[in-house]
Amino acid sequence: MVRVGWPGCPFCRFDFSVPLVLWRMCGIWVVVVVRTRGVGTNQYGVQPGRPVPAPAVLLISQLGQPADVRPQADTPQAAVCGQVWGTDCQVPVGPPGWSHDQHPTLRSKRTKVQDVGCPPELLGSLAQDPDNEVRQGVAANCASPPGTLERLARDRTVDVRSRVAYNPSCPPTALERLARDRSGDVRRMVAGHPATTAAVLEQLAQDRDAGVRWVLVASRRRVCPPSLLAQLARDPEPDVRRAAADNPASPPSLLEQLAQDLDRNVRSAAAGHPSCPLLSLEQLARDRSPEVRRAVAGNPTSPAGLLERLANDRDTNVVRAAAANPNCPAYIRAMWQLAHDAT
Repeated sequence: MVRVGWPGCPFCRFDFSVPLVLWRMCGIWVVVVVRTRGVGTNQYGVQPGRPVPAPAVLLISQLGQPADVRPQADTPQAAVCGQVWGTDCQVPVGPPGWSHDQHPTLRSKRTKVQDVGCPPELLGSLAQDPDNEVRQGVAANCASPPGTLERLARDRTVDVRSRVAYNPSCPPTALERLARDRSGDVRRMVAGHPATTAAVLEQLAQDRDAGVRWVLVASRRRVCPPSLLAQLARDPEPDVRRAAADNPASPPSLLEQLAQDLDRNVRSAAAGHPSCPLLSLEQLARDRSPEVRRAVAGNPTSPAGLLERLANDRDTNVVRAAAANPNCPAYIRAMWQLAHDAT
């Protein structure tokens, strides 16, 4: 029996049962080491009978399990206790077929944090859990205290910070911090949050990520301020301008501007907006793009005379949209129905 390891390091000591087989083959001595195992460990690499720290026992008791529960030696649970209870046990895997996600305590914590009736003090404790999914559940829980959410806004994991930014209970101070997050996904969540202040919205309107600016104007969780709508209607990104044309709060003057956009998708969005001015609708009804003309034909505010003209369009989809419009004359709808039945 040979013992090797670094002095004072509990993870570096190994016993080697070394049945050495030596033979000479072609002038070379061959050495075979049969088996190695850590000092004082079972077949899972864990010291049998290792006690569970007191905070972990208290947490298990709060989760509705017996307070004296402890992983037994030579069991799959013993091989993953470090990941579940935050001890210094660093065993990466258990026996074949065992997954860390199957641990009953871990599943219980992941389920508990999703309950809006979970006690705030328990949510605060679970916010420091080493498992990412547990912290994500705390970040998404509306019952999480503001202090807990502010602490999770500094979490190292992007998914946790994103759920904090989406949480309706997220305090404005945490949103202000997350608006400067290095992750664009987190900033998008802040842009769509109903509690984001006007100052933060103005900051996000200048964001380098076009997706953040798009969410700022396209989100339906809150009303975009008119000043930001006017600013984003001139955005260099066509998808942002299209979102401005789709926004229910866009005024007729802004839609008139967007109806002359160089991008056909932007003009199409303006053509389908109920607040689009009549003069702009008449202009868009002669647009070279059939998608734009079809949007005019489907606009609920398009007058009957305009729909009658679009019913003679060379594009079949435009004619179909005009015939389906409630403002379309009855004889056009009847003719379309007859033609449809004939085919």
